[in-house]
This record gives sequence, structure tokens and C-alpha cells, in this order.
Amino acid sequence: MKKQGRLTKIWTATLLCLSVLLLFSGIFSPTGVALADWQDEYDAYLSTLQSGDKKDWYLGEDYLNVSGAKAIVDKFLQDPNFDKESLKEDPIVIAVIDSGIGFAFNVEGNTGTPLDPLSVYQEGATYKLHPIFDDVLLKDDQGNYIYKNVAKTVDVKDGSKVLQTINAVTDSGNIALDLVDNTSNDHGTHVTGTVAMLIHMLGLEDYVKILPIKANSILSKEINSGKTDYLAAYTNSASEPLMTEAVKFAYDNGADVVSMSLSAKEGLKEAFSFVDYADKMVFVAAAGNTGTNTKTYPAASDNVIGVMNYDQGTIQGTSQLSSKSTYGSYYDIAAPGSAIISSINSGGYAKRNGTSMATPMVAFASALGYFRYRGYNGYGANIELTVDVVRNMTTYGVSHKTSNVLVTKQVPALSLLDVLTYNFYGDINFVNKIMGDPTGVKIQAEQITEFKLGKDNKITLTGKLAPTNSRTEDNLYWWYETGGVEHPIGYGWSIEFEVPNQIGMYQVKCSIVNSNNEKYCYSISPYEFSVVYSTPNDLEVEFVQEEGFDTFKEGGTYTFKLPTDYLNPNVTYDVVWYVNGVEAGRGTTFDFVPKECGEYEISLIVNGQPHPETYQVTVLSQNQSAQPLPTGLVVGIVVIATGGLAGIILLVVKLVKHVQVTNSQGK
Repeated sequence: MKKQGRLTKIWTATLLCLSVLLLFSGIFSPTGVALADWQDEYDAYLSTLQSGDKKDWYLGEDYLNVSGAKAIVDKFLQDPNFDKESLKEDPIVIAVIDSGIGFAFNVEGNTGTPLDPLSVYQEGATYKLHPIFDDVLLKDDQGNYIYKNVAKTVDVKDGSKVLQTINAVTDSGNIALDLVDNTSNDHGTHVTGTVAMLIHMLGLEDYVKILPIKANSILSKEINSGKTDYLAAYTNSASEPLMTEAVKFAYDNGADVVSMSLSAKEGLKEAFSFVDYADKMVFVAAAGNTGTNTKTYPAASDNVIGVMNYDQGTIQGTSQLSSKSTYGSYYDIAAPGSAIISSINSGGYAKRNGTSMATPMVAFASALGYFRYRGYNGYGANIELTVDVVRNMTTYGVSHKTSNVLVTKQVPALSLLDVLTYNFYGDINFVNKIMGDPTGVKIQAEQITEFKLGKDNKITLTGKLAPTNSRTEDNLYWWYETGGVEHPIGYGWSIEFEVPNQIGMYQVKCSIVNSNNEKYCYSISPYEFSVVYSTPNDLEVEFVQEEGFDTFKEGGTYTFKLPTDYLNPNVTYDVVWYVNGVEAGRGTTFDFVPKECGEYEISLIVNGQPHPETYQVTVLSQNQSAQPLPTGLVVGIVVIATGGLAGIILLVVKLVKHVQVTNSQGK
């Protein structure tokens, strides 16, 4: 899925190699930070929290169940049926469209003090990546990071008034500089860090990658204590051009899942529907934090998983929808979004709240759906893995619900373990939910559009329902058309078709037929091909053998024939036969009359072109007998493909009146 013509993804395998690459690329500050310290910093942050703090409550067994999910992932990776090598070569990619992932340090003393947002577009800062992003970012086959800053310029605003427009840092070749997260609330670093942390916690660095895309373009001027501050806003009303370019970049670079912790009012519905990519990538978006029953986009779009925010309940093991979460039937699932710990722009960790924090968890769960079923390559599944299947897999069969305290309604609550273990295909309710009636049939066949006359031309045709998440119990009927006349082929979802041995243009079509043999749901497009005349080099020379001969003998007559039935009758063919390199006859047939015993080589040239076959003939004297052979078999002709097979191949043919010499060309 996933993806011809899209960028190949090959990953650095060891931490050591990545360390060397990053140190020499200048991404790190002079003092340097160890790549493996994300866990140490995370544990250190947890130790600073008070004993009564909920800490990382959402990772627990009653919620995301990260430890249970980790055990299943380990089991998959140890299973010989699980194709982890293919997943390494083509990992699942989560594109995170947000406000970047880098952060800036003050050069003086390298104290780690973040610069103000306006300064990040000016010289004099050292940029680096948070260590949580080690070994989880998408790279190309040369080991370079793949990323995008779609905001080419940034509007500096005072209220609604644009004071100036400055160039956004982009295309510098330094990922930390290009993607520096200059928001005042660490939005992109925190959101993307959540995906990175889950990848690390489940040990999926080789199999799930992040494609960061920066899409914020506003700096808001504020006066604080007489001082002007510029606060970078990851605006929820991101412009259509930015989102369109970001989504296209995600698709072009192999994204399977697109995470968008943003929301806009209903007026931007069309801009955030992404219908052109609906069946190509899973979209996940935040419902917003209004605390109201309101439609926001893209979360409310039909092809997007809309994410609400749940909090830990007052009783251990329970959960409830956050009072600040936007809610409604337009959204699909709730995920933890309260007091979520992730990376921030000072290089450490902190807690943030909102549906923005819940969204990357659902995006990661969608990636787990791909991981599970791609790894087993459909093993045990009776339907094809599609975008729609993954969307429903993420939101279906959850082990618990969360109560919406505002409308006393339950909504699905995310569990990573369920995505990895639930028997989706064994649940008829799930199958019914994702499966529908077909709207057409796609014909799959070898990419052959031209067949030569006189050949044993056969091709296997297979019908695939469209859309792929549809089903039917009815049969498939096939026919071909030429000159407006319909000719039946047969029934079946896969059928071997014998190509007509007649010059012409053909179209193969199919339709589903019900129990009354009535057609409905036709092929979306026909399989088209032509049958054309053969050329002399397409045809095998026939050896016309008189019945009763055991072998070639001196004085006998042996006729070789170039068949003309399948050649273009409007073309004149000049055929010259040679015996041991000397011209011995002309015409489409040649009578070979050996005068003495010995070894002979017979060849021919047609219209100035050597025929690809030569014939080695052993001729015995009239009194000489051949070696004993099995009853009914003769020996005598050996076929050699010129320029192909070295040596002599002994040909044993059954004794019949007309024996066609087997062509060894290409074997």
C-alpha cells in the first residue's frame, strides 16, 4: 500500500551509524546530547512529579495498554510467518502535519534557553532535534531525512493586521532548522513526540517511521509588561494551500497515515475533505477543544477518523470524555488527551492537554493496524486490507467505552492492544460494517496487449470487486467482443482464456450474474488486446517425416517446412535453406536428400534475416542401424538456438506422420 512510483524508504540500521551522521551534519549543538537518552530524560521527568500525580496513567492496562501491546509486537516479530523484513524495507509511515519538531537554543553559553519565535528566522541560534526523534524519522535511500516546511512565508500580525511578511526557514538542508517548532506551547514537538515515544516503547523503530511536515505560518504580536513578544501560533484555521501541499507531499513520500492535530470551522469543510486521497491514506484529525457539540473539520469528514479527548475517571480503570473536548456523533473515537507527557522545545518533557494530544495516539494505532496485517500479508484474513478497513479497525472492537459526561453517551475508547489482538475478520458485525455492495469489477491480467497468430495463446483473467471493501455471493460471467459481436468465455472469479486464433481487435468484459443469470455490476474497463500475424521468426520449422523411418539414412528424402498459415498473406517471403552453410534450396519447403552418411547442419534465412533455429542431423548409411530405442520413438533431429544454447541437444520425438520440431530458443 502501499505504493508504486512513490519514494523508496531504506533505513539506517544501527544507532552508531546514525550518531556519526548527525554529529557531522551539524544538527547537534557543540556540547552534544547522547542519542539514547530520551528514556533517561523521560524517567527523570517522571521522578520529579509528586507521588499523587497521575503521571503517565494513559499507558496503563485499562487504557492504551502499552505493555500488553508490546508483548504482542514482540510475539509478531518472533513469528517466522511474520514478514518483518518486508516491513523494514517498506515501513509504515505516519505523516504528522503540525508546527515542526526542532527547537532553538541561545548560542551564548548554550544554556538551552529557547529563543523567541521571531528570532528563529534570524541568524545567531543553534538548532537541534529532541532525542525522542532518534531513529524514527523517515529517510531516503541515501540516508537523508525526508521532511517539508510548506509555509514559505510567515505573517507577523498585530491582531488581524499583518505587520510584515518574512521568509520562513526552509530548504536549508538542516532538518532541525527547517522544522524548528517556534510555537509558544511546543505544539508540534509535543504532538510528534507522542508518536515517536510510542514507536520507541513498542520497539518499532525499524517498522514505523515519522514524516514531519511543518504547516504554521503566523506570528502574533502581543504586548506583555511593556515588552513586545511574538508568539508563533499553530493556527487552527490553517490555509487551504498549505494543507493541500502538505497532504500531497505526504502521499508522494509514501505516507500511510496522516495525523492532523488541527481543526477548522465548517466553512473550511471542502478544503479539509481530502477526497482525492480518501482511499490512499488514513486521515486522523482532532475534534477540537470547545467543550461543545460542534462540527469541525477535517475531523468531521467522512473519510477522516475524528478524535475526541478522554481523561482518567475518578475511579481507577474508568475514563470519561473531557469536559473541554469537542464532541458529537460526527467523530469516531476518544483517546487519552489529558495530562499527556511528551517532548517540548526546551529539550525535556512536559504535560499538555487537548484533542491535539489524543490525535497522534490514534494515528499510531492506525499504523499498528497496517503493521499487524501487512506483516502477515493477509495471512488468515478473508478480505483485503484497505484504508477503509484500517480506519474501522482503529475504532472498532475496543475493550471499553468512555462516558460522555455532557450527553451521557458512550463512545469508543482507544486501546492499542485491541488493534493488535481483536479478531476483526471473525466478527460479522465488523465485516458487515466495512463491507458493502460492489459498484464495479476490475479486471486483472498480464500486461499483454498483442498476441501472435498461430501460438498457443492463453491468459488468466481475474475479477476484483470495486471498491475493495465490498463483497458478493454471486458469480462472475466473462465474454469477449470483436466487431460488435459478443462471444461467451465462461464463469468464475478467475478464468483461463484461450485467445482467438484470428486476426483482429478484442475486448474482454465481465459482469456479476445473479442466480437467474442476470447481469449486473459490470467491469469498470475492458481488457483490450489484438491478434496480429506472426513473423517467420515467431514460428517453428516443421519436419515432415515419412512414417516408418527409424532415423535419417543416406538416399532418403526429408522435408523441412516453414508454415505459412499464420504469416501475413500480403507479404512475400524469400526463404533460403542452407546445408552446412551452403545454399541448398529456396521456398517455404525444403527437401533434404543426403547422398552420404555424416553430420549435417540445416539453417534458413528469411527475407535476409537468419531464422533463430538451426538443425543438426545425423545421417546413417543404408546398412547402419541406430541404437536401440524405446518402442514408438525415433532419434535424429537436434535443435540449437543460434546465439543461445551451446552444444547439441538430443531430440526424442514420438513417431507420427508429421512431427513438429521442438524449438529450444530461449531455454
